[in-house]
Parts: sequence; structure tokens; C-alpha cells
Amino acid sequence: MWITAVTVQGFSALPDASLKDLGRVVVRDDPDPEIEALGMALELLFASLDPRRLADFLLHLGFGERPEDIEITGEPLPEQAAWASPDAARALLDPNADRVLRVKATFALDPLQYRTLREEAAHTPDLVAGLSGGSTLEIQVGWCFASALRAVSVGLSGVLVGGSRIPVGAAERPRWLVPFLTDLPHRFLELDASGGGSPGGGAAARAWLEAASSPDPERTRAHRRLAATLAAPPFGLDDPRPVRWNGVRPEVVVGPRGRPVAWEGPAAVAALDLSAAVHLSGAEILWVRSLGPQCPDPTAVRDWLANEAEAPGSLLEQVFLAGGGSRKRRVRAGRGAGA
Repeated sequence: MWITAVTVQGFSALPDASLKDLGRVVVRDDPDPEIEALGMALELLFASLDPRRLADFLLHLGFGERPEDIEITGEPLPEQAAWASPDAARALLDPNADRVLRVKATFALDPLQYRTLREEAAHTPDLVAGLSGGSTLEIQVGWCFASALRAVSVGLSGVLVGGSRIPVGAAERPRWLVPFLTDLPHRFLELDASGGGSPGGGAAARAWLEAASSPDPERTRAHRRLAATLAAPPFGLDDPRPVRWNGVRPEVVVGPRGRPVAWEGPAAVAALDLSAAVHLSGAEILWVRSLGPQCPDPTAVRDWLANEAEAPGSLLEQVFLAGGGSRKRRVRAGRGAGA
């Protein structure tokens, strides 16, 4: 699946925006506050479908300092969130609006999702009419903040399939709706490609080591694709591979002497994070932030991402490049540096 249109309202940096006819690769050169707000809006939509993701999102935005500072109610769809300080909400909201954030996105469904809905159509008359109108899904969410800005009601305000509205209230919504919606958040991933990740690759190193030792043939193929991607242009790392450093910690190393990837500099770490997101995360929609100064060749990386999004059999369906990514810099990411 991928996003074909998105509408955003109520953010301080992006009071009202509408993007239509989005393709598989979306390059945004908006001013930094606006592009950050657009990324927040997309994450807000997916976080509205997962209580744990919502808690992480609010913590990331500064609504609290520790996980216990955020209180979420509602399962399996979140309904409310509460915190102690109004500072983050005040900074997030458009002061001229009504303390409501609204995000609406239209998705092109993948064949498996379409087949799932066709199987459920026998139990949902509205779904029959919707699927005859096309394989699209529209989701609308709204966040209504309390006047003290210390709580928010999280609401699923609308779902349309092929233009036909599906009931979303707890009493009337069809049985397939909640499982279908709660399957969506893992399909979207935000990635900071600045190369400032944890030494050794952090989560990417752990995921790669698990894939390399997995008995699952698909995970093994993902491990091999990742190694091949990092070794080839535009990244050109020398024999990248996951190891257990000191026999304990997952680490990605390069070269015959097994140098930690972080020793190759931020370009190498960014290459690892980006390639792991494509091959190991399972995300279908990737939001890439900060593809720029640390990147050896932003144009080549953008072309690679476009090819991945359009390649047969690739999980990746769409890439958002926040801040463009068209300036070329003469920086190499560690080819032969481990010798």
C-alpha cells in the first residue's frame, strides 16, 4: 500500500495543507518546520491506530520525559491520552485553530488487502459498493485537546473504501475494521538518515544479526540483499556484515579487520540505517529525513530508493524524502577503509 493523498489541519507549523496525486517517490523541499509537521502528521495518523505507538510518539514529541509520564486509555484503538505539562501541546497546535489536529490520508491498497476486503464484503453491504468504486482506503483521524492542554481525545472520524463510508462507531462498525486498521501502523516507518545512530548500528545491527541467523528463507534472503546493497554503489562499504562484538553485542563491521561501521563515519551509519529500513523493517512506506550532507550521492540514493519502491517483490512501496536529496557531494562511505 502507499499514500496517494494527505490533508493536514491544525499544526502550528502547518495549519492547513493538502497533497494530492502522490507517487511512489515523494520529494519535499518545504521549509524545515513545515516538512517536520508533515512527518508528524503522518506519524500521528498511524499512532492513532496503536496505543503503544501513540505513547512512543507523544514521548518523542516531548509530552513527557519518561514512559510513565504518558497515560493511554483504549484498546485495541487508543481513545485518550493524558500528561502533566501543556508545553508540548501548546507548541504543536495552531494558536488560531480550535485545539484540534486533523489528518486525512488516502491509500492505494495492495492486492492482499483488497482480497481481504473482498472476502469480508459478504458481511458488509457498504463494502461491496466501495470495492466496486476502486481499491482505495481513506482514513480520517482527529485529536481534540482539552482546554488545559493536558489531555487529548483520539478519534477515528472516518473510513472510506472506494468512496463508500464505513461505520466507525464502536456499536456499528463491522467486525473486520479494527483488525484491518491495527495492521497498518507497522507499514509506516520514519527514519533519520543523518548518520547519528548508535555506534555499531544499534537496532539495525540487531535486526541484521537476527536475519542472518534465522532459519526463515525470506529473512535469509533479506540478509543477503542488505549485504549486497551496502557493498554496491551508491554506498560502497567493504564487506559489511553483522557480528556479535566481544561475543555479546550486535555490531556491524566492515573490511578484513572488522572495523565497526561507526568508525567509517556518519555516511556509513546512514547507509546502514537506510538499507536496513528497506530490507529488514517490513515497512511499505518510508519517511526519510535528513538525506543530505552526510550522503555520498543523494541523487544516486534517491534513484536506488525509487527502484526499490517499484521493484517486483519488494516490500517497499513508497518513499518520502524530506528536504529533497538532490545535491551531490564528493564523500565516500568507507570503501576499503577497513583494510
